[in-house]
Amino acid sequence: MKLKLTIFLAMIFLAKAVFAEPVEIAAEKSIFQNVSIIKFENTLPVIEERLMDEGLEGEVRVKIYGFDKGITLKQKHDVFNVDVKKFDLNKRTRRFSTTLTFSSGEYSEELQLRGSYEELVYVPVLTSRTSHGIVISSADIEYQKMPKHRLRVDTILNEEEIAGKVLKRSMRAGREIRKRDIERKQLVARNNTVNMMFKNEFITLSAVGVALEDGAEGDTIRVRNVDSKKTVQAIITDSGVVSVVSDI
Repeated sequence: MKLKLTIFLAMIFLAKAVFAEPVEIAAEKSIFQNVSIIKFENTLPVIEERLMDEGLEGEVRVKIYGFDKGITLKQKHDVFNVDVKKFDLNKRTRRFSTTLTFSSGEYSEELQLRGSYEELVYVPVLTSRTSHGIVISSADIEYQKMPKHRLRVDTILNEEEIAGKVLKRSMRAGREIRKRDIERKQLVARNNTVNMMFKNEFITLSAVGVALEDGAEGDTIRVRNVDSKKTVQAIITDSGVVSVVSDI
């Protein structure tokens, strides 16, 4: 029973995709008596919907070749129903060809179109040029639409991964940010003194130490106790503060 229901639902889905309702498009006002002109951009929603049926997600930008001045049809009508009769898609090249049917009353005309598309994604970028070493806040970030195929594999898509980090190099506004461009804010510098904290269920101790490595919050570094000269492992918890994790 479950198998039959699954097949039935799949058939409904396919029927919806293949036999979608035609879209009504108005012709442009024109001085020509025997032809109709339709702006090519008015057909884009028809093609975009078909691309969604082919498995594309989100927003797409479509370009149709050769119809920048509009689509000319052989009869004069105010409104046409536009339907997709055939659609061939190459996802590797992001190109397509389609046959659209324009009909009004008893009149019907088929037109072959070729074009390309780009999938668009929203990417966090800097609102202004920012120097290296500057801590980035949410106020420094805005989202811009960019073609998905042009992004590198390590491009960051969520501002939460950027806010609170610092730039490794200066970066201009509007450019996508990659993981290699940012790092956590350094709280401890090598050879600088730090406040060493040690705590267990019995005692709480503090001492002055010297960091033997650079580090950001959460990093484990080596620290040398100024008094005992002993080197221990410690976790950075704040600016100039470490928590000792080995015997002090």
